Amino acid sequence: MTKLDIWNRALELLPHDIAVASDDEATTEAARCRQHYDAARKAVLTAREWGWLVEETPSCCGAALGGAWIHEPPPDALLVLGLCMPDGRRVKADAVNGGLRAMEPYAAVRYLPDSTDPDTWPFAVQEAVVAELAARICPVLTDNPQRSLQLRQEAMAKLEEAGRQDAMQTAYGGDDPMKFVHARR
Repeated sequence: MTKLDIWNRALELLPHDIAVASDDEATTEAARCRQHYDAARKAVLTAREWGWLVEETPSCCGAALGGAWIHEPPPDALLVLGLCMPDGRRVKADAVNGGLRAMEPYAAVRYLPDSTDPDTWPFAVQEAVVAELAARICPVLTDNPQRSLQLRQEAMAKLEEAGRQDAMQTAYGGDDPMKFVHARR
């Protein structure tokens, strides 16, 4: 599924009979989708600790700062989840100037990277982004507050369903050989 597919599926949910052919199109529909797509995508991707998206930096020594250590998150981090030891235990840390301050010198930063390609997302997450985008553009493109409310409720339901599927994938399946280790974190 491409970004345009998500835009057009969101427009179908309104319902709206105009489709967008390219992302630089000069129509009102394209402008609204362009305006709200990134916010909808980020809202869904940061809504929970997605098992399929979580990454860790290699464990390394942070920069010393007054008896504590500062660990910098990677530049592509959409959401920083915290620090963990090489054995997987979580480390208590405070956010300080864009980094994480902890008493442990060696730790890995757990984070959600900014995933911009919808083809890499599970189908349920794609559906949640479609519903979130539809809920965001409905009040602008239609003058129907009741439909806007329905779409907001649908977006929340799709997000919950995506979360359930992700939890089942992490706990019971998947092809990651380290799935049980990752599920404990």
